[in-house]
Amino acid sequence: MLGLLLLLGAAASRPDVLLITIDTLRADHVGAYGYAAAQTPTLDRLAREGVLLEEAVAQVPQTRPSHASLFTGRYPFEHGIRDNISAPLPSKIPTLATLLGRAGYETAAFIGAYPVARPSGLDQGFDTFDDPFSDPPHPTLSPKGERIHTEPRSERRASEVVDHALAWLAKPRDKPFFLWVHLYDPHAPYEPPSPYRQRFARRPYDGEVAYADAQVSRLLAWLDRSRRRANTLVVATSDHGEGLGDHGESEHMLLVYDSTLRVPMLISWPGRLPAGARIAGQFRSVDLLPSLLELLALPAASTSGVSRAADLRSGARIPEGESYAESLYGSLHFGYAPLRALRGHGWKYIDAPRAELYRVADDAGETKNLLAAQGQVAGGMRARLRGYEAAVTRPTPSPDAPADAAEKLAALGYLGGGFFAGTPSGADPKDHLAEFEANERQMREGLRLYRAADLAGAVRVFSRLARGAATSFNVEYYLGRSLLETQRPAEAAAHLEKAAALAPTSAVAWAYLARAYMAQKQATGAIQAVDRGLRALPDNPGLLSLRGRILLEQGDAAAARATLENARVLDPMAPGVHVDLANLYRGAGDLARARAEAEEALRLEPGSADAHVALGLVLGALGREPDAATEFRAALRAQPDHADALFYLGSVELRAGRRAAAVPLFERLLRKSPRYPGAEAALAFARGAAPARRGGLPLRLIRVRDLSRAEAALRRAAAGEDFAALARELSEDPSAAHGGDLGLVRAADLAEPLRSAAAALAPGAVSALLETPDGYVILKRER
Repeated sequence: MLGLLLLLGAAASRPDVLLITIDTLRADHVGAYGYAAAQTPTLDRLAREGVLLEEAVAQVPQTRPSHASLFTGRYPFEHGIRDNISAPLPSKIPTLATLLGRAGYETAAFIGAYPVARPSGLDQGFDTFDDPFSDPPHPTLSPKGERIHTEPRSERRASEVVDHALAWLAKPRDKPFFLWVHLYDPHAPYEPPSPYRQRFARRPYDGEVAYADAQVSRLLAWLDRSRRRANTLVVATSDHGEGLGDHGESEHMLLVYDSTLRVPMLISWPGRLPAGARIAGQFRSVDLLPSLLELLALPAASTSGVSRAADLRSGARIPEGESYAESLYGSLHFGYAPLRALRGHGWKYIDAPRAELYRVADDAGETKNLLAAQGQVAGGMRARLRGYEAAVTRPTPSPDAPADAAEKLAALGYLGGGFFAGTPSGADPKDHLAEFEANERQMREGLRLYRAADLAGAVRVFSRLARGAATSFNVEYYLGRSLLETQRPAEAAAHLEKAAALAPTSAVAWAYLARAYMAQKQATGAIQAVDRGLRALPDNPGLLSLRGRILLEQGDAAAARATLENARVLDPMAPGVHVDLANLYRGAGDLARARAEAEEALRLEPGSADAHVALGLVLGALGREPDAATEFRAALRAQPDHADALFYLGSVELRAGRRAAAVPLFERLLRKSPRYPGAEAALAFARGAAPARRGGLPLRLIRVRDLSRAEAALRRAAAGEDFAALARELSEDPSAAHGGDLGLVRAADLAEPLRSAAAALAPGAVSALLETPDGYVILKRER
């Protein structure tokens, strides 16, 4: 008990810790590092109030593996994260968050982009991990022409990240906190918000940096207002830099020059670390964790880094040492040679098919390769480099990788996606840099065109990329989607087959492939595509749900029900599965269960347009058309161009006799989905034309709760009385005022037993008496 009290007392006396990582931030684009054109007053303030590490270097120029090194103090070949699509960080490796959590800290993280989301494993040790990017995918299948799922969210603005962090900071607590805030904004494409867009029109990267700096100022302002600044250790750094044209590299990931490895490292702790100190000597990302542990008087952890706490306190030069760096991006995704580098004692050696050696102490821009003149130096560094890793191990796709990882990374604009599957060329990446850069630019342009709905333009750009030498999941995937949305399903299937082969754990790739086969009326091919996806992703709820939906469309209700109910067991928190079950139960006439499933979908995802539509259809089947219309309108508030919501709300307006209200709904629908079944006929009917037969059945309905009155109505209808007059006289349905006129109705949209009865009716025929949960129904099909 005494030990516990001592531990709690020690935790209460420790400082708060704020770690800010600004993604893709070059050190030499921060004012404190000598960049006169910078507008980084907040980072400059931290430099004035604390220490600035003049020569901080990252271990890898890629977001996920670099953050893993920052948080574990280990090199990439030790923690296993070699790429943004790597398997999660192993739970056995302690992180800064797990270590501080054990020491009594309340821990929280607020992240700006998918590469460091929960699938990275970097959430380990955090009590709160604010991550809007890791919701499991729920692939959908629609034959009506609209996109089959919402574009994945892969990043968010710094303002949103900081908003959430500030809300967390404002909560009362009785423990010190460790807060990690990750800002992604300086990452390409450089699109700073106003007023930075206008102010930095010619230097958009600097505009993104200035915007991120302004958001950091909000965090420091909170510390100032809450009077916690004096007892808060603040670290501001980056995971890697940005090429910005140096050595021909516009961005990062491919090469290992200092333009992408040198990062800012600012550490401020008022009264504990010297203010305004500029510390020379090399400080590695792996040194951060052991240095912080010592500053906080916590036990050391096993790392490859070295604590520099003494140097931080004294402001003395950091002793000479060596730093390992690597880039496997070109090797993993394009079959190029891997790149590794060793930096130390003023030299830097890059191990490549055409090796390089630079005296970085005198040649910071790495402009003069001294390999030929300094062969002995190069040989010694090459030998020491071999000691860091005996062999470059090739990461393999992990069954733990999330099903939408490849798609979410593709949405960030990277050219690479799944791992390279051909025979590696082993070429030096710098020899293919011009081609790589051109392809990266085209990839971003293709994504821009796709998101702007310029599908013809997107197809042109992605087709050019697909004809190139490099095979890319991202290219094949977005080309397939673009072709599918331009009604070219056979061509789309060929490219989606390649995408699925390159990234077999991408559930959405398999989903789009299935839709491409369905669009060609190849249900067997669609089922086979889903089943191949399920072999790579056993028991994936989204794919199971998709399989059930295809089976339902093929009329195999029993198999569809079993599949969908299995998907619900596997993931009861997936709103889409409940939507699918709601539609299945409604079609089977089990309206109570259908309603329960739709309401559960809305509970899980209140803003789901699909769930509102599903509930609206159930309410309509129960004869509660005004309530159904309310749900369809809610769906359109959530998603203004939702095709089903437009069609069904228009149909409700038609049945209520409000043709003028129905017309704009059907017009919007046809602009969105020109081939939506029944939409053209419904619009013509709403405009006053006689009901067309194509796309739907012109039906009238009488609904009566009392059996004897229903039987009497059926006898009178069978005797030839006017059905519309009978409906006005006897029906208890909302359509009674209009003679029971339902307008054009697709039999498939009706619940049983109405569906089967309507499908069997000949023109002019009247159905038998149909028992439903809301009374007895008689249908008549108009001629």
